[in-house]
Amino acid sequence: MALFWRSARVGRGVLGLAAMVVAVASTRVQAQQYTQSWAAPPIWRGAHFGVHGTYELSDVEFTAPAVANFDRSSFALGVHGGYSWQVGALVAGFEIDATRLGLNGAGFSRGATITSESTFAATGRGRLGVAFENFLVYGTLGMSAGHFKTSLSGAGVSLSSNDLELGLVYGAGVEMSLMPSLSLRVEALHYDYGQIERGPGGLAFSPDQTSVRAGVTLRLN
Repeated sequence: MALFWRSARVGRGVLGLAAMVVAVASTRVQAQQYTQSWAAPPIWRGAHFGVHGTYELSDVEFTAPAVANFDRSSFALGVHGGYSWQVGALVAGFEIDATRLGLNGAGFSRGATITSESTFAATGRGRLGVAFENFLVYGTLGMSAGHFKTSLSGAGVSLSSNDLELGLVYGAGVEMSLMPSLSLRVEALHYDYGQIERGPGGLAFSPDQTSVRAGVTLRLN
């Protein structure tokens, strides 16, 4: 009889230990499943390139020698490419892009006609984001180069400029992977060129530009 009770106690201990093992294993499986549901597969690393369509919004303020302010908008097409590194859910990289613009505007002030045209913009930017499932949410910051044509004529004055300007660009976006090598993106970028001055007595203006983009990207991962 004593042997029976000892065997029963041992059996209960073994069952208890087995239950603990099962509980711990179940908890680890659940934690792993939860982590995997948010973990990002390494699909964002490597080189990438693509095309984008963009809606451009721009506000130009002239402060000299005449004062004027007018808005411009247009649709445009461009290309982009870059490289990304991925460690877990963290994605970092760089990207360059070029967009052909058609931003034209004109104003009238103090008897003079003022025109402004933005024909081209390119950027070089760093990107830093967080990936989960098949999405990448990122912020971006870098330098921009924009081509501006401006003129003022009338009231006995004729001024013009045709130059490439450097500025700051920053923004954010979301990218969704459709398959391991193809993704769609939506992003917004803001260009800040500050006050542009063309010497004493020349044109002085401040272009403010925002780009809302949608694009397709092919990734070589």
